[in-house]
Amino acid sequence: YANLFKHEAVAFFEPRYFFPQLSGGFDIVIGNPPYVQIQKFSGQAIQTEWQNQHFETFQKTGDIYALFIEKGVSLLKPNGLLAFITSNKWMRAGYGKSLRHFLATKTQPLKLIDFGDSQLFESATTYTNILITQHSCVGAKNFSPLHFNACAIQDDFSLENPLADYFATNSQIMPKMSEDVWVISSGIEQQIQNKIDAIGTPLKDWEVNIYRGILTGFNEAFIIDTETKERLCNEDQKSAEIIKPILRGRDIKRYATEWAGLWLINSHNNPPVKIDDYPAIKKHLDTFYPQLEKRGDKGSTPYNLRNCAYIKEFEKDKIIWLEMSPTSNFTFDDSKAVLLNTAYILMSKSAKYLLSILNSKVIDFYFMSVATEVRGATRRYIKQYVEQMPIPKIPADQQQPFITLVDKILADKKAGNDTSALEREIDVLVYGLYGLSDEEILIVEGGK
Repeated sequence: YANLFKHEAVAFFEPRYFFPQLSGGFDIVIGNPPYVQIQKFSGQAIQTEWQNQHFETFQKTGDIYALFIEKGVSLLKPNGLLAFITSNKWMRAGYGKSLRHFLATKTQPLKLIDFGDSQLFESATTYTNILITQHSCVGAKNFSPLHFNACAIQDDFSLENPLADYFATNSQIMPKMSEDVWVISSGIEQQIQNKIDAIGTPLKDWEVNIYRGILTGFNEAFIIDTETKERLCNEDQKSAEIIKPILRGRDIKRYATEWAGLWLINSHNNPPVKIDDYPAIKKHLDTFYPQLEKRGDKGSTPYNLRNCAYIKEFEKDKIIWLEMSPTSNFTFDDSKAVLLNTAYILMSKSAKYLLSILNSKVIDFYFMSVATEVRGATRRYIKQYVEQMPIPKIPADQQQPFITLVDKILADKKAGNDTSALEREIDVLVYGLYGLSDEEILIVEGGK
């Protein structure tokens, strides 16, 4: 149905159009539907039509394969089976919430195979899963999905080996699912996650503020090296007033930063910096004026950065971290550096205590249960995930052992010393906070 999908995208979802003689439904629907973001369809007419058809899984920010799954289920007989291979993003992504709810309340999942980073299609880079679910008791008042088996494909899988054998050996029993993120984990992993949830308080419920780094719209003009900074300051001493050190995401390490000697021309918009007061900087920016003028991210004038209500927060002590990282890489910053938009800052009176927990192996383990965007060894440490981390709220005096260790680690990192033993001490303290058993600690640390 490729041509039908291409030319009759709206009509595709009308059952009388596709199956005019259909009565009673199918025993099984098997397919590999298209993976296309709904917002990419030109014009609002198609999107409005789908929305008006009252698809439970419709999300403007979602993907059309969700609608295919829902439609496929509607074409089944009672107890009929749907078997689809699709993108695996619905399991974790925000837009997948409605699909997860639909599957959990209107079907009985039977098998789920998440291929993770394994590439099944030679002609495209896709991250896929196979879902087999049953049209079972849909609409019944007392319908309650049962446990089912699921398997996450690991590095030891080969396409040369039977998938059924791998599934039989490596599948896990999944609990009754809901609209929450679906994570394939063993019973003990679920037990650990539940314990962390019970003891910790989500970071968003602490007295914290999380902000993203700034967006210049044209880094080539506003980010300068030390040689250029010194030249501008020599030409006009006032230039130093609005030139600030800047850290990119790549400059942030675990308990440390590696500043690259870069500076930001902080011609902010809160209130707008008057560029005529800084003639040397204006002269520098004028060499990029065509690019500055046409950029979308600008302030009152092409010389100004876009509005940033929290620009002064960068001058305070803060937790900082890079967005893309294979593991937790949080650190403490008191340099008053501004951060680029590839990094984040967190403001809190308990910053060093929170830092110790955020860099712990427990949180590194837990993060995988909420992060939706993981590619290979890289995760996205964006606000919506980090603020879900459950951190135990303990009195200030009980936080002090963590803070003391953090101060030692920060000092040793600056001195170039190995801090693995100190970080291990923190992990041991954190295991105690969450009440993990020896068996659970082994799982957290990657054991079997």
